Amino acid sequence: MNTLSWQITPISECTEALWSDWKALFVQHHSHNPMLDYRFFSSLFQFYSANVFVARGKVEGKLSAIVLLEKVSLGQWKNYLPSQSQIAPILISPTVEFNLNGLMQALGSPTIKLDWFSLDSQEHNTLIKNVRNLQNYAQNIKLSISDDFATYWSNRPKRLRKDISRSINRLKKDGLAVTHKMITTPKLVSEAVDRYGMLESKGWKGINGTAIHPANTQGQFYKFLMELFAQKQHSLVYESYLADELVASRLCIFNEETLIILKTTFDESYSHYSLGNLNRYKLIEEIFEIELCKCIDFYTNASKEQLYWSTEQRPIFNGTCYRFQLIEKAVFTLNKVKVW
Repeated sequence: MNTLSWQITPISECTEALWSDWKALFVQHHSHNPMLDYRFFSSLFQFYSANVFVARGKVEGKLSAIVLLEKVSLGQWKNYLPSQSQIAPILISPTVEFNLNGLMQALGSPTIKLDWFSLDSQEHNTLIKNVRNLQNYAQNIKLSISDDFATYWSNRPKRLRKDISRSINRLKKDGLAVTHKMITTPKLVSEAVDRYGMLESKGWKGINGTAIHPANTQGQFYKFLMELFAQKQHSLVYESYLADELVASRLCIFNEETLIILKTTFDESYSHYSLGNLNRYKLIEEIFEIELCKCIDFYTNASKEQLYWSTEQRPIFNGTCYRFQLIEKAVFTLNKVKVW
C-alpha cells in the first residue's frame, strides 16, 4: 500500500536540500502549474523569513510529498500559506495514501489539531479526500485556450460582451486611444514591475499600505521573481496606456501549460472606462493569437462577473483535522447541526 511515512525538519536545517527535492517533485507531479514552481517559493523565502517546518512524505524511501507547516500554539499546527501564494505550497503524488494521522504523530505527541488552508482540488485531491471537516473556501476559475478567440468571445455571456463594448465605445466617444504592450524580456520586465508598483501605490492599496512599490519588500520580491521567470521567458507584464500614461497592468508567470495572473492594478481615476477589464480582455485575446499556453488559471474567489470570463470552475478548500477520532467526530457532528 502506498502510505506515506513522515519526517519533520525545521527549514533552517534543510533549505538547500528542500529546493532540490521540491524541484524534482514539482517536475514529476505539478509541472503544469507555475504557482507551485520551486522558483516561486525559493524566491519568497529570500525576502520573507518564516519559522517553517518541512514535512517530507515517503513511500518505501521514495519522496512522494512535501508539506510546509507552521506551529500555531501548543498542540495546534497549520500549513504555511504566505499572502503572496494563492494556493497551499504542498506537493504530492496523486497515487499515495496521505496518512494524516501519521503526519500528526510525526509532529509530536501534543499535536491534536492541524488546519489546512487553500487546498486546490486540482493539485491536492490526495489530501482533500482525507480531510473530513472541509469548507468550500473559494470558487476558482480557469480559461481554456482552445479553438480561437472569436469562438471563445462569442460564447461569453451577453452582459460581459456588452460591458467591454461599452468601455471601448466610451473611449472612442471621448477621443481616447488605448494601446497595449506585452513585455517579456528580463530587463524590460524589471522596469515594468517598478511601473506597476508606482501605479498601484497611487490607489487604495497605497493608502492602506498594502501596495507593492519599488522601495518596499513586496516590490523587491515581485521584481526578483518576475526577473527570474523572465530568464526562461516564463513571465510577462501586460500594460495598457492612454497616450504615454500607464493606466492598467498585470503581472503574470506562465509555462507551456498554464498562465497565472499574480497581480492586477489600474488607474482608479479612469474607472469610468473599466480599463482593468479592458486590459484583461486584450491580454486574453493576445494569448489566443500567439498560443502562449493551454489555459489561464485565475486563482481567485470569483465573483459573478468574474465567472463570465471562465470556461471551467473548481473549488478551493479549507479544512481541519484532529488527531483523535472522538474530537473529530464531535466537531463533524456539530458542524452538520449548524448547517441544518
